Amino acid sequence: MTTKRTICASRKDSFARPLRVGIPRAMGYYEHGPFWVHFFELLHCKVILSPPTNQEIMNLGVRAATSELCLPMKVLVGHACALEGKVDAIFVPRYLSFAAGEMCCPKSCALPDIIRFALGGKTKILEADVDPDRFSDNEHALLFTSISKQMNLSEEKLRTTFFRAQELFEAAEENQFIKGTKKTLAILGHPYVLEDPRISMEVAQKLHAHGFDVIMPKDLSHRSKRADVHPYDGKPFYAVGLDVLGSAHYLLKKENICGIIYLTPFGCGIDALTAAHVEEHLHQAERALPFMKLTVDEQTGEAGFDTRLEAFLDMIGE
Repeated sequence: MTTKRTICASRKDSFARPLRVGIPRAMGYYEHGPFWVHFFELLHCKVILSPPTNQEIMNLGVRAATSELCLPMKVLVGHACALEGKVDAIFVPRYLSFAAGEMCCPKSCALPDIIRFALGGKTKILEADVDPDRFSDNEHALLFTSISKQMNLSEEKLRTTFFRAQELFEAAEENQFIKGTKKTLAILGHPYVLEDPRISMEVAQKLHAHGFDVIMPKDLSHRSKRADVHPYDGKPFYAVGLDVLGSAHYLLKKENICGIIYLTPFGCGIDALTAAHVEEHLHQAERALPFMKLTVDEQTGEAGFDTRLEAFLDMIGE
């Protein structure tokens, strides 16, 4: 969820200052950030978050990252660069899967290595390997090897802390979808795209300003997002792709949904599959819904983005 200072500073009986652990406000932060903050606080570390994404952070990432990475990963690199010199170590989890049959993006599996390479080894990287698809037992599904070595703590102690943090931050399973008469627009995409203020161009706030309610995959329960994930029911697929597909199928049945916007970063292989399935499902549905796919990258200008958004709202009869 690495290099050579034994982090005794995390222990209560140490006279040294607490270890300063930096957590980039990007990628997995938007789903699990508060959980990992609590995890390290339980270990008596001082957690330092990078600031919300801005143009300076994006520029740092674009300069330091390799060109084939998608925009959210370049932004993650920028956040790591922004933490350099302010922390003792940066925490970057290695998510390989989230559940049985639910894989993670192949590039995100290498995030600790990508950050280590981008920073040139100048800052220690703490990592945790999470892979419940491959391993059913906690001993192998959760590996804290690098944290264990750096903090001089047993993996058993770290797993115990992990589950204590999980108990405190477990998400409620009830839907947050509000049944109302107000027109609601659904925005589909990955959480680290939709909730990042710079990548998303604050599209949700702009829709609110036009008088629309907004709903995203994060507003639905996990159960609702897995009720119908055609054509991947019972098949291995990417977790974020299942979230998007399940959300689309669920929201299409809601009467006050008046349109769907799909926000995707340029070059995302998972979205290349899921967006096509969402469009196909919309074409086959009994109720026709306006749909627009917006692609963003580091060259996307806000003026052009807003023009397309306003044209879409004109089409659905704002």
